[in-house]
Amino acid sequence: MLARFLEVGFIINLNIITMKKLLFVLFALALSNVSHAKKSERKEINPEKRATKHVERISDSIEISSTQKESLKGIFTEYFTTLKSIREKEEKTKEDRAEIKKAKEIRDQKVKTVLANDEKYAKYVSMSHHKHNKKGSRENKEKFNTPEAASKMAELKVKHISDSIELTIVQQDSLKVLFTERHLLKANFRSLEKKTDKDKADFKVNMKSIEKRIENTFGDKSKYERYKSLKKNHPKKGHKKGKNKGSKGKNGSPNMGDNAPEK
Repeated sequence: MLARFLEVGFIINLNIITMKKLLFVLFALALSNVSHAKKSERKEINPEKRATKHVERISDSIEISSTQKESLKGIFTEYFTTLKSIREKEEKTKEDRAEIKKAKEIRDQKVKTVLANDEKYAKYVSMSHHKHNKKGSRENKEKFNTPEAASKMAELKVKHISDSIELTIVQQDSLKVLFTERHLLKANFRSLEKKTDKDKADFKVNMKSIEKRIENTFGDKSKYERYKSLKKNHPKKGHKKGKNKGSKGKNGSPNMGDNAPEK
C-alpha cells in the first residue's frame, strides 16, 4: 500500500515538472517571436527615413546648416541603401563585407567634405565610434538573453542555492523554471525602447507573481528567508569583493574601509 502511495506521488510530481517545462517552452517561444518581430521591423525601415533620423542625431551634437543637413541625408541614404541590399542576402560573402567597409570609407570621406571642419568631423567620428561600441555591448547582452542561456544560468543559480539550502529534486526543477522565466521577463522588459506606464506596471506585477511562486516552492519559510539572505549577500557585477579590506592606512594601521569610524 505504501509503495503504491509513493508511486502515485512520484507520478504526480513528474507530471507537475513536465507541465512547468512545457509552460516554460511556450513562454520562451513567445518571447522569441516578439524579438524576431522587432528585428524584422528594424530591417523594414526605409533607408531615407533612417538617414533622416541619423542626421537629426548628428545635428543634436554638431552645429550644421540646413544645406549641410540635406547633403548629409543624401550621403547616408546612399550608404543605408547599399547596406540594406547586402543585408537582405541570405549568405554574405567576403566580397560583401569588403563592400560594406568600402561604403563606410566613401561615406566618411563625403561627410568630412560636407562638414568642412576638422573639429566637427572629429566629433562625428567620436559619435560613430561610441555608437559602434554600444551596439557591440548590446549584441553581447543579447547572447545571454536567449532561452538556452537563461536556462543555463538558472541551473547554476539553483546549484549555488542547493549548496546552502536542502532542496528536493522537485523544488530544484521548479526553481530552474522560475529563475529562467524571471531572467527572460527582465530581458524582454529591458529590450523595450520606450517603456510605457502599462509596461512598467505589468512588469512589476509579473515579477511579484514569480517571486511569490518562488516563495511557495521553498514551502518552508525559514528556507525562503535563507534564500533571500543568500541573494542579498551575493556580490553584484562590477563589485570588487573585499575592497580596501586589509589595506593599511597612512599611519600603518589597518584600513577599515566603509566601516572606519569618523574622526
